[in-house]
Amino acid sequence: MILTSAVAIKKIKDDGRYTVSGCKGLQLRVVKGIKKYFLRYSVNGQRKTISLGSADSLSLADARSLANDLLKKVALGEDPAEEKRLARKKAAEEKKRKQLTFSDAATQWVAERKAGNYWRYNPKGESNTLSRLYNHVLPHIGEMKIDGIEPEDIKNMLLPIWNRSPSTSSKVLADVRAIFRWSIALRLRQNRENPAEWNGALGVLMEPYEKTRKEEENFSGLDFHEIPHFVQEISALH
Repeated sequence: MILTSAVAIKKIKDDGRYTVSGCKGLQLRVVKGIKKYFLRYSVNGQRKTISLGSADSLSLADARSLANDLLKKVALGEDPAEEKRLARKKAAEEKKRKQLTFSDAATQWVAERKAGNYWRYNPKGESNTLSRLYNHVLPHIGEMKIDGIEPEDIKNMLLPIWNRSPSTSSKVLADVRAIFRWSIALRLRQNRENPAEWNGALGVLMEPYEKTRKEEENFSGLDFHEIPHFVQEISALH
């Protein structure tokens, strides 16, 4: 059956596929009372089908016009169905990126370093990194979207350990900076600014706290000749 008018389309009740006049390859499909327009065409010897929309929201005239426009693209060697698939994929990736949290990015960053044997010569490297992230980073910015994190957020993350443990705060900052660099390189963070870069806004925000920071003391080592005597003194304490 060939459907030639909007009235004929409205009267159709039975499920099935129906040819629609006015455009080569235009079809109406009816499934459980739901009517949709489709266009069938060939590109590079392959049969393709693309959905045009619901007959409830798309008039017959508009369906014919849209189908003819798509056939013009096919004539130029383009594939509307593939273009639609790629557009959907891009939209899904964009949506996923916008929902990505810092915790998600950090997890992927650690996994990639582990897969690349980054800590091959540092057996405790992975566990120490995870410990710093779980203790000092994720509680502050873990659930924040990777695109929305600003230098102020990094400052607030650092302050609790800035004076209490300068060495740890430096390592934490290095970890966070690396995660942002990796995220920016993979375009997981569209904002190209790394909020953990000291030479940027973060350094300016931390200026009031930098001069009052206490440097950790390193105790001098023993001369190797003194080690036996030191061990004896330690043993005498037990």
